[in-house]
Amino acid sequence: MSNATLTLRHATDADARAIARLVEMEDAEALNGEVLLAELDGYVIAALTVGDDRAVADSFRPTADILALLRERRAHLLRARRYSYRFTAERPRGRSRVRGLWRAVPA
Repeated sequence: MSNATLTLRHATDADARAIARLVEMEDAEALNGEVLLAELDGYVIAALTVGDDRAVADSFRPTADILALLRERRAHLLRARRYSYRFTAERPRGRSRVRGLWRAVPA
C-alpha cells in the first residue's frame, strides 16, 4: 500500500514552469485562464482548465483517474458558482425575505 499524497488545488503564478513542462510533454497548446492542478507528493502531474476543460498530464504516469478527479472538482466549482446567491447585508425598507426573495410587507 502506498502512502502517496494527492492534492487538488488552484494553480498560482509559481506553478507556471510545472504547467509549461506538462504542456511541452504533451505537445499541446498553452493552458489559459483558471487552472486546477493535481500534485502527487508535491510533484505536479496533471492540470485542467476550468473554463474549457482542457487537460494535460504527465505521460509517464497513470493519470486517468486523477484527471477524472480534477474534472469532478471542476464540476463542483462550476455548480457552486452557478447556484451561489448573494444577498445584501441590509434588508430593503418595507420588505421581508421569503425563500431567498425580497417581498413587500403587507401594510
